[in-house]
Amino acid sequence: MKTNTTTASTNVLLPMSGRVAVVTGASSGIGAATALELARRGAKVVASARRRPEIESLVAQIKSEGLEATAIVADVNVEKEVIDLVSATIKTYGHLDIAFNNAGTEGEFTPFVDQSNQVYDTIFNANVRGVFWSMKHEARAMLAQGSGTIINNASMGGVIGFGNAALYIASKHAVLGLTKTA
Repeated sequence: MKTNTTTASTNVLLPMSGRVAVVTGASSGIGAATALELARRGAKVVASARRRPEIESLVAQIKSEGLEATAIVADVNVEKEVIDLVSATIKTYGHLDIAFNNAGTEGEFTPFVDQSNQVYDTIFNANVRGVFWSMKHEARAMLAQGSGTIINNASMGGVIGFGNAALYIASKHAVLGLTKTA
């Protein structure tokens, strides 16, 4: 008996059909790869980041594969933009099922004693406050609809430490704490 591998493969890759997913930090790297994979698995994807050209290019790639995606420019450092991102997602697709909070920054890798308050603010605003605001507003929408999944990307930095990255590591440990508590 011959198996139709295309059909079998398609069935395996579409477990998220009808789901709506927001991916922050979707302009490159893990965020872009996650947005693409969610779309390939059947989700309607809202790709979000600060850099419009990159997320528009990603959405064009997703659409070129016959999949559904929308680009929304938002900076997780600005709570109003996070609120607007969640609202626009619900206005566009009617609900929010999955949120992948990936936006963040590494900051500067320098000795601990040379880290500045400005670098601290930059890292903690994006990596901790941005995740907090994202979770807060995504969770409100998901609680109102009765379901949803939030995934926060903390990196290996959330469970280990390494030299010259004290602020980055501390911020990723904080992401794990927020995630565990929520």
